[in-house]
Amino acid sequence: MIPLIRRSFVLPLALLVAFFGTGCESSVDSADAPDLSAETKSASALLPANARMTAMVDLKSFRENGPDRVREMLSDGPMAGASEQAARMRDFLEESGIDPSADIDRMYMAVSEENGRETPSFVVYGAFDRDRIEESVRSSFGDDLTQTVHDRTTIFEASADRGKRGDRTLSFAVVNDDMIVGSASTPGVTAMLNRRGGTASGDDDLVRRASQGQSVWFVARDIGAPTGRDRSAQKGSADMRKLGRAVQTAAGSFSLAEDGTLDGQMWLVPKSGASPDDVADVARGALAAAKQRAQDKPAWAQMLDDVTVSSQGERVAITLRVPSDLLDEMTAGRDS
Repeated sequence: MIPLIRRSFVLPLALLVAFFGTGCESSVDSADAPDLSAETKSASALLPANARMTAMVDLKSFRENGPDRVREMLSDGPMAGASEQAARMRDFLEESGIDPSADIDRMYMAVSEENGRETPSFVVYGAFDRDRIEESVRSSFGDDLTQTVHDRTTIFEASADRGKRGDRTLSFAVVNDDMIVGSASTPGVTAMLNRRGGTASGDDDLVRRASQGQSVWFVARDIGAPTGRDRSAQKGSADMRKLGRAVQTAAGSFSLAEDGTLDGQMWLVPKSGASPDDVADVARGALAAAKQRAQDKPAWAQMLDDVTVSSQGERVAITLRVPSDLLDEMTAGRDS
């Protein structure tokens, strides 16, 4: 199930990997932080409050204004790619009657940890036909499907390893013709439904600032803390790994222009004992190393030259602009 969620976030995460191999953070003064939008409040209320990562991708904006390769990828749906996992999740979506290339507009995701295992939850907004989807799910999955009715909403649970060895499940509910919620289990979806109309989880200054990104935003907390997956083999240069060890929380906010250019701002909040100036120096070192590797790629070198890194109070701010052709290149090789 995790590949299903992560596939939709390949674009923003590709940017982070391309530059720093880890996240970015922000601690924003409350006076500077706008309020959450109504949709973000609604989605955040449904997602777990203890999430280590929360993110949003506006797939519709990338379909309409993204570079060619990105639009081609999304025309096959968020699960495009040649990997076995991608194919498995495409089959799952096809059998559930959901067309991600047309039906899904925006997707919010949270990743928390339960029993040493990363557990994603998601809220999807789009144009759905609740009755058609539920009928298709029942018809396609048959005896492999578990159904539970909670508060007049049907929760479906099926194997995310259908036809393969594994014990992962995917549970979801079509709340109405505009929203689908999902998690790794029926209890997870039940908890999400119980939170409807509640207070937005993680409604702090950092989330408010990041969520101003019209196309992509994310907040990642406790970056260096161990998880169910071993991060000791994290890829990236020594500068990237050093930056990851110095950062406690990361946030990013990106907006896609009509010409396909992606404008972004990221913030880094240092761990206890590290100063913003120290983290900024490490970030500049990672940026210098990236520039060195990009000497034979003029377009990349120019884009990196335009990146700014500065200390702002208790945080480090990074601004960048990714031209459409480079965003297209970043997507290449990540669709398998």
